[in-house]
Amino acid sequence: MLQLYRASAGSGKTFRLTQRYIQMLFDDHQPYAHRRILAVTFTNKATDEMKLRIVDALDKLAHDKPSPFREPLKQRYDWDEKKVNQYAETCLKELLHDYAFFAVSTIDRFFQQVLRNFAREIGLNGGYSIEIETNEILEKAIDNLLAQLDSKEDKQLFDWLMRLTTNQIEEGKKWNLKNHLRTLAQELFKESFKKKFPLIREKLLDKNFLENYQASLIKLITVFETKVMQEAQQALAIIQKHGLQLTDFKNQSRTPLNVLLKFTRKEIAFPSNSFLKLYNEPEEWATKNSPEAARIKTAYLDGLNTTVGLIIELFENHFRAYSTAKTILKQLYALGILMDIDEQIRLESDETHRLLITDTTELLSRIVDGSDTPFVFEKIGVHIQHLLLDEFQDTSDLQWLNFKPLLLNSLATGNDDLVVGDVKQSIYRWRNSNWELLDSQLFKDLGNDYIEEIYLNDNWRSGRAIVRFNNLFFKLASDVLQQQIRQLIPVTSAEDPRLAPLNAKIAHAYNNLAQQCPETAIEGNVIIQVIDDEEKSYHEAALANMVTWIEKWQDAGYDAGEIAILVRRNVEATEIVDYLLHYQNSENAKPTYSYSVISDEALMISNAQSVQLLILLLQYVLHADDTLLRAKIAMLFFQLSGKTKPEEIASTYFLSEESAGTAFDAFEKAVWSCVKEGKNGSLFELTESLIKLLPQATVADESVFLQAFQDWVHHFSLSDSMGIDAFLEWWDTGGAQKKVPSPDTSHAMRVMTVHKAKGLGFKAVLVPFTDWKLDPQKAILWCEPTEAPFNALPLVPVSYNTKLVDTIFIKDFLEEKTATFIDSLNVAYVALTRAKEALVVFAPKPEKPGKEAATFAELLYQCITSNSSGDNALLSYWNPDSLMLEIGNLNLFGQTTAEHNQINYSYAETSGDKRILNVKFHSKNFWEQKTAATPSRLNYGVLMHDVLRRIRHIDDGNKVIAELERSGKISQEEKEEIENMLKEFWTIPETSQWFDPALRAQNETAILIPGESSYIPDRVVFDHQNATIIDYKFGMPHPSHHRQVLQYKRLLEEMGFTAQAFLCYVPDRNVIRVS
Repeated sequence: MLQLYRASAGSGKTFRLTQRYIQMLFDDHQPYAHRRILAVTFTNKATDEMKLRIVDALDKLAHDKPSPFREPLKQRYDWDEKKVNQYAETCLKELLHDYAFFAVSTIDRFFQQVLRNFAREIGLNGGYSIEIETNEILEKAIDNLLAQLDSKEDKQLFDWLMRLTTNQIEEGKKWNLKNHLRTLAQELFKESFKKKFPLIREKLLDKNFLENYQASLIKLITVFETKVMQEAQQALAIIQKHGLQLTDFKNQSRTPLNVLLKFTRKEIAFPSNSFLKLYNEPEEWATKNSPEAARIKTAYLDGLNTTVGLIIELFENHFRAYSTAKTILKQLYALGILMDIDEQIRLESDETHRLLITDTTELLSRIVDGSDTPFVFEKIGVHIQHLLLDEFQDTSDLQWLNFKPLLLNSLATGNDDLVVGDVKQSIYRWRNSNWELLDSQLFKDLGNDYIEEIYLNDNWRSGRAIVRFNNLFFKLASDVLQQQIRQLIPVTSAEDPRLAPLNAKIAHAYNNLAQQCPETAIEGNVIIQVIDDEEKSYHEAALANMVTWIEKWQDAGYDAGEIAILVRRNVEATEIVDYLLHYQNSENAKPTYSYSVISDEALMISNAQSVQLLILLLQYVLHADDTLLRAKIAMLFFQLSGKTKPEEIASTYFLSEESAGTAFDAFEKAVWSCVKEGKNGSLFELTESLIKLLPQATVADESVFLQAFQDWVHHFSLSDSMGIDAFLEWWDTGGAQKKVPSPDTSHAMRVMTVHKAKGLGFKAVLVPFTDWKLDPQKAILWCEPTEAPFNALPLVPVSYNTKLVDTIFIKDFLEEKTATFIDSLNVAYVALTRAKEALVVFAPKPEKPGKEAATFAELLYQCITSNSSGDNALLSYWNPDSLMLEIGNLNLFGQTTAEHNQINYSYAETSGDKRILNVKFHSKNFWEQKTAATPSRLNYGVLMHDVLRRIRHIDDGNKVIAELERSGKISQEEKEEIENMLKEFWTIPETSQWFDPALRAQNETAILIPGESSYIPDRVVFDHQNATIIDYKFGMPHPSHHRQVLQYKRLLEEMGFTAQAFLCYVPDRNVIRVS
């Protein structure tokens, strides 16, 4: 049975997950039960928290400490307390001694684990790495794309880029081409695009397809416009024939017939209702007292009415197709650009042996689809019986397709599983999450009989006032937004059965919203303050009021570290941090209050001056003749040395040669000395040496930033991209945005986005800015055409706007609009449910109260002040004079005391006189002892295979080994052992031919077979039409080895090569020709 917990905010979800996991351990009754349970979350922090909770719960049970889990376990198994404690101790010991198989993982990490074990089957190079950050590869792909524009073959790409730029200019947007390409390229990572991408690629392999498709759309548009124009000209000719002017008709200058002039200029828009009423209705053409009534009637009978009827018929029958063609044509160029960007990304990924993390889910779906699921997961050593899926509302369609067979298999074998989620907290749709999986798809795929649905509606986090407000507000808000969707559905489409579910989708998502509070809950306090300040802007007034509430809360006993300020966007967080830092140092700041603030923006590594100086020094190493760069270094150096005034720096650097000689010159000479000494070392060692040259006071003050910087230098050095130039490029394309991990406990207020606050709780929460749009503008919406001729392409990009209601994409538009409204409402729900005791929200007063809500602030104001339903309970808390809603009372709960734990951190060197700790990156042989039976601690096969796959020619050997040493994968001692192994390998006579520089060779290159798995021989050497296949083996000979290389041989022969195949048993230096 699958238990589905619908866990609203603050309902004790983590407690339930821990309880269920421990029950599964106890239910198993077999040793190492944790190996058969897989728990999946969506963040590393949630993973760590769940592991900690499980271990802590088992520890309390095992050591007879108070635990809420003990009594349910006693009742479930009819055991006494001693037996429960003993079994918990057994489970705890097994888990800790076998911790590597404690399978609590993020969904991405689990998928990567599976993927690595199927690398060969899907054509991945054995030495590939997962690239989490897409910016670097994306940047290189765009640069390569633009570099090719000079070639004649890319004239079509040039035309597409020109259209992209032209469209941006026409829409009044900035026209930085690279920025537009970066934004457009993000579409490649959307699952709606990925699903149809293979079909699109297949279509676009025909170079003429897109051109022909575009031509068919242009023809449809031209035919319609021409027919409308001709009929309009005919109508105007009849009017002129009878000596009439358009102003002679009813309504004179505002006559609906004015549209005929626009039609003759091919300015096409659907006619107004007043124009539609003209047909067959003589009284709509002229008033009874009109002096031209007789002539108008004659014109009416002489074909004018008939012509208007033909125009209306054209629009009613063909305008939808016309609008669809215009809509597709406007963004069609984007598809061509995306195809070219994707090709460049693949080339860059292949060259650097990197796999984007955004591709892992898609690649895994190819493995799981149609496969024997138990086999897929058994291959990675995982025998899953029970699954616990947390935050299921954040799961994507592809992730669900990968997990579904595993869950079905578990249920089919009679095992229990758990899924936890809350539709109202789904805020990651931009990352492909789909809340409808939790809402309905789970039931469709598994069946109602397998699912037990449990609602967790007790709020253990928030005070009664906060729960009461959220219950009332979000019911009203969901109804308001639902009504806005209903009003968007045209009357002509009201009966369309495809649109029927949209009439209640938002209301359905917020069904079963109401939460209850336990008896122990405090009252709490909610303040919604509407700001109507004529002198200050909304943000200025909100920031000033924010300080007032910070001081009030501290008066009530709150520590600054118990206060959180939540925002929608990072730029708003920066605005708040800057304001508080400035206020803290102003004369308005009161000494008895803390205005200290901590945020990700304040913890950005590149904000540290010491890190800025290190980056400048690395640039200087590459551009030693750049005098401006040298001056920047000098300025930063003197600032860090205590000289902060510009005149002091100028006099020291430019005027006092003596002083410069004893300070900056000495520093500069030391820098070049470090560079010279570290020429053969790693980048990490060079930056470590440069850090030692910095003023020591700075190193002490910014040690956390320096340590984080070195962590990222080390992380970068592990990849194949080596060298200062590559590092600086990485820094510019994303490295500078890295942040120091913020501490969980701090005596400073937290400023964070709502997305980062998800899952957290704070005693006091302030939401100062609520003017975010309920429906942010998007550039592109991906639609699947279902009607000819548009469905010649399986997926098309269209501009997201209300004009889509006039196209075949009306359902796509309204679904996206509905989903966007739910996203915005969910973000608000997460923000307003973080508070434990106090919640304050600011909102600007709408300029036109009563109009349709376009921002969250307008929605908030409408729900608080409107009583259109006749039963708005929030009105009883609203004070129209002070423009404030208040529920509860700040004075109804006592003061709190926070613990003050201060940790002093100092930068930790890894070089100098201290003995360096060598980190071992691979653990397979970590515990092996060096004996006669094991001549080396190295995993001979794995390491030698890795060396050989990197070697193109014999001369590459030393370079490859040196690179392994520089990257930290092997030590000096291990390097010598590998060199000896390689010398022995070169004594094999055949290697001189296999590694001949004159011949072309491919290492671990996939042979792709349509409809089958790919095949990857270790090495293939080509001499014209002759191919030599070499497969390295490091174990005992086996018949399967022969079958394997014979398969490679057969495939190459089918490709037209004369092939010969060899098995090379490297340890024995034995070569067998296979035929």
